[in-house]
Amino acid sequence: MKMLKKLALVSAVSMISAGAFAMEAMDDASMAETTGQDGITVKIKPPTGTWTVASGTNPFAASGNLAGILAIDNVYIHDKGGLTTGGVTSGAITLTGLKMAGSAPIQLDIDADGGAAGAAPTLNVKVTLPTTFVVRTGNIGVAGSNRAVAAVTTDRGIVAGSNVVILNSFDLSLGGTIMNIQLANSPQGAMIKVDGTVTGGLQIVGLQLNDTDGVVGNLLTAAGLGSGQGSVYIDKITVSDVGVDANSDGDFLDVGDTAPGGNLTLATDIDISDFGLIMKMRAGSAKTDILMENVRLGATGTASANASIGDVEIVGMNMAGTQIAVSGH
Repeated sequence: MKMLKKLALVSAVSMISAGAFAMEAMDDASMAETTGQDGITVKIKPPTGTWTVASGTNPFAASGNLAGILAIDNVYIHDKGGLTTGGVTSGAITLTGLKMAGSAPIQLDIDADGGAAGAAPTLNVKVTLPTTFVVRTGNIGVAGSNRAVAAVTTDRGIVAGSNVVILNSFDLSLGGTIMNIQLANSPQGAMIKVDGTVTGGLQIVGLQLNDTDGVVGNLLTAAGLGSGQGSVYIDKITVSDVGVDANSDGDFLDVGDTAPGGNLTLATDIDISDFGLIMKMRAGSAKTDILMENVRLGATGTASANASIGDVEIVGMNMAGTQIAVSGH
């Protein structure tokens, strides 16, 4: 019996020591990397489905071309005021065929904190995207809207047959992105902080911008200049952290250089002020390189309808500290 009492005493001392160690103070940097020890974790795994990205490559090959896919048929954004210099009728921005797919579930970590003396409460939601995550925008268009008309009951307020596609669907790779959202109070310094590293850079595949009217005026087909519908087509756009030219000789092929076209580091703060939605690229953010591959201008249809004018590069774009405000008018 005495032996059992001694064992119990030793176990209790060990547990107290371990608890004291676990409660050591954390610095700000450590707290920024973790959520609370309790709280709510939500994992979202959309239904399994077949996914073929616009580039023809398969980022989900390891899972037999099957990925968790969230699909939305249509999204309509109605402008009920129209354009005062135009026809002054309601219009709508349309998204048709929106999809999102990931190689693993999206994870939400939710915590509540009372703040200093419990007087500045915060709801913290950390959103973590899987390493492979693709958004298919669907066709983006514009249509006539009936939302300003009373008792609209059909077509969700879209004038039948009026939708015009102005930007064909393209695939956007966002894998590895982390968003930390703080509601009510924001001790992190912004309502939403977007961080993480997009492996291989932010990629847009198959961008096609359409001019439905073509040329209006005196440029006739007989003059060899065409007049019908045309488009801007770009095979692939890659946005990545700027490369490092170690010896400043104008190329990135020497020993010690970091070639452009690598990963993209995200560092953006998002807030809502009394003006509207405010997005700010943090000071100190890396410069970015943009590569547009096989830029084609002219006839619509297949990607090879018009010969490419070549690749276009933007090198060393500095967006650090840039603020973007979005509001209604």
